[in-house]
Amino acid sequence: MDSSDIGRYGTLSLLKRLQPDSVVASYPIDDPEITVGRDPTCSIRLYYPSVSALHCKIVFNDRKAFLVVLGTNGVLVDGCPVFPAAPNAQGPTTVPLPNGATLDIHKKSFRFAYPPRHLRPALLATPEKPRALRLSMIHSAQVFSPRPSPNPSENLRVLQSPLKTAFQPDIVLVESDSPRVVEEDRDLIILDEVERVQPQPQQLPLPRPPTFPKTPVRRRPRPSLHREVLIRSAHRIEIQREIQLEEEAEVEETIADIQEEEEELEEQEEEMQLQEGKETKPVSSWRKSLDAVRGSLEWALRAVSMEPKEEEEEQTIYWSMNMNSTITTANTK
Repeated sequence: MDSSDIGRYGTLSLLKRLQPDSVVASYPIDDPEITVGRDPTCSIRLYYPSVSALHCKIVFNDRKAFLVVLGTNGVLVDGCPVFPAAPNAQGPTTVPLPNGATLDIHKKSFRFAYPPRHLRPALLATPEKPRALRLSMIHSAQVFSPRPSPNPSENLRVLQSPLKTAFQPDIVLVESDSPRVVEEDRDLIILDEVERVQPQPQQLPLPRPPTFPKTPVRRRPRPSLHREVLIRSAHRIEIQREIQLEEEAEVEETIADIQEEEEELEEQEEEMQLQEGKETKPVSSWRKSLDAVRGSLEWALRAVSMEPKEEEEEQTIYWSMNMNSTITTANTK
């Protein structure tokens, strides 16, 4: 690598697609921030449909590189996808960029490298260049159809002319008269020196007098039909609730009265039973024996009264039989 390809902060090298160890072009990083995207103001312009206007950027903080992922499709860092932050996130996705890291954007591989240690003091002492380097990549068929002209002047005129594309109208690929153009895998890689855009100093806004919040004036609510309906409904519900409570109280009082009456009746029945128990005296044992004797005597008397009747019936039957035999004998004679 030529020393002119090494910037104050490092180098971003474009690698061949099928030969990752071969370098197509080198972009020296001389600014503490470089941007990558489709926008004409980006440091590295990639005019491809899947690249956002501001796809990502490399920033340096205390001489250390960080990758800030923007846009929509993300970046592959050493084969690992890094996606942009969500819309509600506090800040963009930022990852540290180590020495020798590979960045893949739309199948274009770039390798980042810090400057060699022995060259860093000299590079830091180098004054800032008046012109900045810009790298542009685009399909060759969009610029030259079908092929570039053998005349370099004609090719330079085409590169300096405004070019219309489907996603970025009126872009100018080259501004200077001595660009470096390389064709690789049907793509044009253009390195061109452009005037450095000086950042305009931001004008601080003038201080404003402090404003104190005003107390809002309370307005009386206007009567509305909906509000009246709600009030009436609430009043009706409250009345129904009071009626229900009164009915429940009456039912409870009635139940209590019935229970009291039942208790009084039970007490009266118990008193009456106690009184009846006192009046009825228990029968003594001699009285029981007397009753038993009386029963046996009645049974004996009943048996005696029945024997004469049986004898009279037997005598009557015997007399009647004798009479019949007498009558029969008389008739025979």
